[in-house]
Amino acid sequence: MARWIGPDHDHIDAVLDAAEAWRDRCFLADGSLFGDERLWTLGNIEEFRGRVIDDPIERKDKFINKLEEQLESASPQVKQLAAELLWFLYLFLHRRAMKPETKRDNIERVWGWSGSNLPDSDHLSERALMGVGRPGAAYMTRPQWELGFLLQMLERWRSEPRQSELMVEDLPWRFIAWLDEIDNSERRPIRHAILYFLFPGHLERSVNFEHKRWIVEAFRDRLPEENRPEIQDSPIVDIDRALYELRKGFEKEHGKKELDFYHPPLAKPWGWPPQESERSHPDNRLVNELAQVIENIRRYQTELDKDSDSARELVKRMATAPQWYAVKSDGRWLFAPSKFIGYRDNNAEDYIQNARKGWSGGETEKRLKRWFDVAPPEVDAELRPALWGFHEEQKRSLNKGAKIHVLKETYANAVPVDGEERRDRNSEKPALNTIFYGPPGTGKTYATTRRCVEICDGKAKRSDEAVRKRYEELVDEGRVEFVTFHQSYGYEEFVEGLRPKTDKEAGFRLDVEDGVLKRIAKHARSPGAGLPHVLVIDEINRANVSKVLGELVTLLEEDKREGKPNKVTVTLPYSSERFTLPANLHILGTMNTADRSIALLDTALRRRFEFEELPPDPDLLKEIKVDGIDDLPAVLRTINERLEYLIDRDHLIGHAWLMGAETREAVDRVMRHKIIPLIAEYFHDDWNKVRAVLGGADDFVRREPIARPPGLSDDTDEERYRWTVRDSFAANAYDHLISGVTGDEKSEAG
Repeated sequence: MARWIGPDHDHIDAVLDAAEAWRDRCFLADGSLFGDERLWTLGNIEEFRGRVIDDPIERKDKFINKLEEQLESASPQVKQLAAELLWFLYLFLHRRAMKPETKRDNIERVWGWSGSNLPDSDHLSERALMGVGRPGAAYMTRPQWELGFLLQMLERWRSEPRQSELMVEDLPWRFIAWLDEIDNSERRPIRHAILYFLFPGHLERSVNFEHKRWIVEAFRDRLPEENRPEIQDSPIVDIDRALYELRKGFEKEHGKKELDFYHPPLAKPWGWPPQESERSHPDNRLVNELAQVIENIRRYQTELDKDSDSARELVKRMATAPQWYAVKSDGRWLFAPSKFIGYRDNNAEDYIQNARKGWSGGETEKRLKRWFDVAPPEVDAELRPALWGFHEEQKRSLNKGAKIHVLKETYANAVPVDGEERRDRNSEKPALNTIFYGPPGTGKTYATTRRCVEICDGKAKRSDEAVRKRYEELVDEGRVEFVTFHQSYGYEEFVEGLRPKTDKEAGFRLDVEDGVLKRIAKHARSPGAGLPHVLVIDEINRANVSKVLGELVTLLEEDKREGKPNKVTVTLPYSSERFTLPANLHILGTMNTADRSIALLDTALRRRFEFEELPPDPDLLKEIKVDGIDDLPAVLRTINERLEYLIDRDHLIGHAWLMGAETREAVDRVMRHKIIPLIAEYFHDDWNKVRAVLGGADDFVRREPIARPPGLSDDTDEERYRWTVRDSFAANAYDHLISGVTGDEKSEAG
């Protein structure tokens, strides 16, 4: 079955033999892979989890170094268990991602912490440690996530009495369903690795759940209708089962078992390898087609609204359609018959001519089931009497029992169906290099979070919470990296540099270490990682960008990227490696205009980025009702108008600081600790101007005269003041701020 992983990979038998030994001696029993002691016991597993997973070390360091510290006082058995856990983690990892000798050295090092030498074993041979796939950077940059999942599974397995009825070698589906009771299991690469090693006759070696869905989506029509899963809505166990059925069919068709979905002849039909990183989210390949379906439904409705001869002819020709498709926009139903749902021309007459030829949606119609559901009775009851208006032909068609399909809620936001934005963002190619700029507090960092999700998934989730959760998942998967520039940030941290290392034999040495850009570029171009990747550079203008990027500034341009006609390759100064930027790596930056104007950026950098302004938006505060403040948007708008008058539009106050302030006390706190100090910084502690921006009274700041030192004549110095922010603001302070106060009012306010 899935034991063939491509030509020149004859080591697969050694890998699967090792996996079988682990299954029998460690998983099903609680022994050891390399010794005679009982290592994989529930007690040892719980101790390891408590020391390593539940009590993480947050500092930036190699996992194995932190592991040594966490296990320093652990029992020898737990240290040996750690070595075998590491062995299992490495077992899937292809030799191009980690060399077999590196794997063995690390395993031997960890085992040595127990005070004994690692025994010889065939399962530590080069062939056994050559691996079978490349699960992505997060698999090894955050191994605690993968080990945490493995430990959680083992604890459940050791604690439940159902093992014998679940672990049936020829029938893995019940075990898989049990395993997937662990939250978010489908996104953990090690989940797929575990299943492949336990059931190599049934499971594929892919550890990317998106790849599995894409494969099934591409070959879905080859499955019996009753066995076709809904690609997005079905649990991953159904996708695994569908892959198994597909494999059986392909093996019969080709007369051999030497088949793999990442190699010809099965690779190309599902889009492997990806071309210029066009693939991102499973919906992306169809979202443009769905956009066209929605647009056609709109056009049909527009023609009917005209009540023209052309519209009547259109209805007549299509009234007999057995299926209709409907979407809801701003409370109004839009609809169209199946006979032209996939037609792309703009002219209604073309629709009519096409209908006369008996044209149907073809492949588009076959895919509509994933987007549309047959209208439930309550929706159907709303549609039939109300939608079709004066068109008698339509009534006759519907009265004969034509089905009405309604766009599923899960896809309703994939393609906007109203307003000027009729295309999803995914139908427009996102810029490779973008900088969000604006004054403090306008949500620039959050904008990069949402944009990362849009780039990687083709669309953003609907709620802020869902966006943040998906963003964190993308970081865990290694597809998003985040770095903050500062004044001393340099090329060595960003691209590559020399780092001091010590070891017992060589003593002190300098090793070349990859920076954040080089790391994510490697991951973005690695086999199996052809998805969009994003590097986020917060506060990009705080560093000397030209110095940080060095010669790589040329590589940023789209046509200079890898695979492009004008590709540029440079030789890196420390490693002497040839380097170019992959075409699927997006770079997002944020720029605080209060620190530095766009005009001051290096011209070469400005040419290579698109700039999106995020100005303050006081209207976003309209929904916030605060006692004692009649018009919070007006407060922010007034402050910013005065700041723009006295300085410029780069030095304003963002709305984000006030978004969560729902009480007068909260607004006062933001004013006292954020807004007023920032205004004072803008004016270099010229508090007279601060006072002017705040309305000209003393409602927010207090000034007290400072006595002139003795010995100075009256005309030698001007009067000086001590300025302080008030502990509490006057009840009408915000009214005064908006309206400004006269001289008399200033005295009263003060």
